Amino acid sequence: MDIVLTHAHNLSDKSYISIRAGDVRKQLQYKAGQELHFDFKGAQVNTVPKYLVVDVFEKVGSAQVRSADLATKADGADLDFQSTVSIPNVGGNTIKLDMHLQTKDGCSGSNARPVSKLSRHQAALDARNYLEGNGVQKMLQDMVHEV
Repeated sequence: MDIVLTHAHNLSDKSYISIRAGDVRKQLQYKAGQELHFDFKGAQVNTVPKYLVVDVFEKVGSAQVRSADLATKADGADLDFQSTVSIPNVGGNTIKLDMHLQTKDGCSGSNARPVSKLSRHQAALDARNYLEGNGVQKMLQDMVHEV
């Protein structure tokens, strides 16, 4: 089953549309002409659900939280941590969200070593040297010029 979003009235540019058909839910930021494809499996194949549930979501606030700042953990140890996050609301109020962060099986997160800018730069230099040294760079440039 395909649903095409053709037009909307009184809908903000940053709205998200969520459509549930049977047990399947699809979400996307609204843009006219977008299509949602529902692929039903099992008993629902070739059937159209009796009802579609259409929800509209808009952002009321946003906060970025670095999980590494929430807690530190030992190598290979599970993390179990609770925190309250303050999220500024577009209406001027502050939303307080209590979160329970938990990892299992020694999942690495805050201990993951970030890639330094120097190593990324070195990788880029190595790639350029390889392309130039093996004539790939010139071949690609020639192909682009022909197009």
